[in-house]
Amino acid sequence: MKRFVHDGHGTPAPWDPPQRFVVSGPFRFVRNPMLSSVILMILAEAMALNSPLLLGWALVFFLLNTVYFIFVEEPGLERRFGEEHLRYKAAVPRWVPVLRPYEPPGANGC
Repeated sequence: MKRFVHDGHGTPAPWDPPQRFVVSGPFRFVRNPMLSSVILMILAEAMALNSPLLLGWALVFFLLNTVYFIFVEEPGLERRFGEEHLRYKAAVPRWVPVLRPYEPPGANGC
């Protein structure tokens, strides 16, 4: 994703993570915009195709990613970015976007 390369000086891949904390673009509205989109697409396919199997896959995908984020990714971000990540995590939901974008401290020139 462009935001990780341009703003974070890294990639979404664990072997080349961003060096700077990324709080721009869609990340101002939801903490995991890419996975939120994937889950939404699987749910839409399940509804369009009337597929209980796809609905089950959406649930499994959601649960696996939630466990991963809670126990692996978020603690790693807290270790790497400290208070900056904790403030962001308290203000921005993990899966469902908010209407009002997050403004990091000092972003408006204060």
